[in-house]
Amino acid sequence: MVRTLNFNLVKDAIENAKRSNNLEMLDHYGHILSEILRNTRLMITNSIIPSHSYYELLTKVKELYVLAISVQN
Repeated sequence: MVRTLNFNLVKDAIENAKRSNNLEMLDHYGHILSEILRNTRLMITNSIIPSHSYYELLTKVKELYVLAISVQN
């Protein structure tokens, strides 16, 4: 099964959790996104010639991760 990450939906969910001050959900998103970041970095490291899309994925996930871990509105 292929799983896709809809960045806009995740970003909206993070922003909703921030607005409602749901720290538990923000922590959950932060944990999941940190795992995706780790796996993406491993894909880049293990590739002989990393795909440009890997770097795009890394940039987008990093942006979401920073949004999730920043508690300021």
